[in-house]
Amino acid sequence: MKNTVKLATIGLMMAAGVSSLSAQSNVVRGLNIALSAIVQTGEGTSQPMRVGTKEVIAAIGTDHEGVSTKAKLFVTTPIEGEGFAIILRTKGADDIDVTSFFSQTQVGTSVVTTRGNSTTETGIDAFTFHSTTLNFEVQGYTTSKTAHVRNAGTSTIQNATVAGTGDIGGNSAVFKGTINLTGPKAE
Repeated sequence: MKNTVKLATIGLMMAAGVSSLSAQSNVVRGLNIALSAIVQTGEGTSQPMRVGTKEVIAAIGTDHEGVSTKAKLFVTTPIEGEGFAIILRTKGADDIDVTSFFSQTQVGTSVVTTRGNSTTETGIDAFTFHSTTLNFEVQGYTTSKTAHVRNAGTSTIQNATVAGTGDIGGNSAVFKGTINLTGPKAE
């Protein structure tokens, strides 16, 4: 009798785990931007500036109503299927889709290395961001590594070292830095 109760309890726990797995439909990764810029401030003068995730979110906020300064940037990818969305997430508020501000394209052909269950893709990727107050087009050495996501299969962790041009507040700028996708988890 005790074994029957234990088996029934284990069966219920497994069923609950399966139902929570099926409720998860996306892999979510943090989007971190860390650029430094030299900005033309006048004829023959320039100024260094930081352009990180916080500044990108503020630039989106000038073009999109309801963006909190406490928002964080994430990339969501369906577990089943293709495509992605870039979202702003603020605790206690609905996610805001800001995909239209960004793009990423591969330049040329990448190199793929597989070791066991791990795959690394190395290439040159171009990243763009466009708003009314901040624009950049950067590209550089990008590695994408397979990451196993609990209850969701695999995703990638991406690291790019980039450089390029754009503008801040209408003033020409040259950028360098990193763009990373981190910490994949299923939701």
